[in-house]
Amino acid sequence: MIQTDMTVFPSYLQMSSIATKIIRTYGLIAATPLTVNKQLIIPLTSSCLLSKHLNFFNNNQTRKMSSDKDWKSKETIYEFSAKDIDGNDVSMEKYRGHPLLVVNVATHCGLTKANYKQLNELYDQFEEKGLRIAAFPCNQFAGQEPGCDVEIKEFIKKNGVRFDMFAKVDVNGDSAHPMYKWLKAKQHGFLGFDGIKWNFTKFLINKEGKAIKRYAPTVEPKNIEPDILSIL
Repeated sequence: MIQTDMTVFPSYLQMSSIATKIIRTYGLIAATPLTVNKQLIIPLTSSCLLSKHLNFFNNNQTRKMSSDKDWKSKETIYEFSAKDIDGNDVSMEKYRGHPLLVVNVATHCGLTKANYKQLNELYDQFEEKGLRIAAFPCNQFAGQEPGCDVEIKEFIKKNGVRFDMFAKVDVNGDSAHPMYKWLKAKQHGFLGFDGIKWNFTKFLINKEGKAIKRYAPTVEPKNIEPDILSIL
């Protein structure tokens, strides 16, 4: 069971009609939430469904934000924010003064096992020296990140992930998170193609918040170590 104070969780009520439509459309069965002493009690079996509804709401907010051109005027990554895997707003300011590796991840990709293993190893090796890793799940590549944030949290827990995990985002197209639009503009892709090509594209950010290098999905994290050492 997960418990939520309704006074700080208005989006559940705002989205009730959307949730009902989704459940009816796809024939889903969601456990019935209970209200006890003004507390909303949500059975664990429905927590993932609720997470998906909240992601739908949050993605709509991101799309509105992404339609702005403000990202073009940003000088550093510290001027952006994103929701973490628990739905909290997080300013990239938290990474000021730290080398940062930003990577879009997926749980059902042929590159998943090696990348998560090596990202864990990099973090274990260089965390005390200042390295930070920010991972952004994305389902835009062959649907290889289909799970909700609850399922993604279970996956990273099983794989011993300690670095920062954020909520699912789009990295390409009009709905792409503004930070990703900025990253792609600052570090262009191969032959001038800026779009993220696949899961596990990586961006290295220096201690001043500047994007200094971009790595293709096939570049393994262990091969980024020399560049990380140069900016620690």
